Amino acid sequence: MFDLLSKGKRHGKDVVSFKSELDNLFNNFFELDTPMRRFFSDEDWTPRVDIHEGDKEITVKADLPGCEAKDINASLDGRLLTLKGEKQQEKDEKKGTFRSIERSYGYFSRTISLPAEVDPDTINASYKKGVLTLVLKKTKEESSGKKIEIKTS
Repeated sequence: MFDLLSKGKRHGKDVVSFKSELDNLFNNFFELDTPMRRFFSDEDWTPRVDIHEGDKEITVKADLPGCEAKDINASLDGRLLTLKGEKQQEKDEKKGTFRSIERSYGYFSRTISLPAEVDPDTINASYKKGVLTLVLKKTKEESSGKKIEIKTS
């Protein structure tokens, strides 16, 4: 009987140890600066979006630093708002004889499901200081697809 209890207790410790090792493996994997980490990370190419629904309109704000308005495409298909484009950003740092240039670029695409039907003909889209703002008027009717013109100031 004593042998059974000691094996059972060791088995429990082995499971806890295995779980701990597995947790460490995953934590270390995502802390490393590897191509796989960048693949799983959404920090680089997925724009952050705020959506506010009011009584008569929906406002969408997307952070797109490093983008030019001409490189951003916005389209509406029913309740699906899609933002696509290309991000190009360069940081050049000079300190004495030391020089560092950091570039980030690539394509992004994000599709957002809107909380209500909107009128595709009255969309107001503007881009200023790296922030795309879309104001979409609510409607009761279903809409078809439409490319959205983005204005700059």
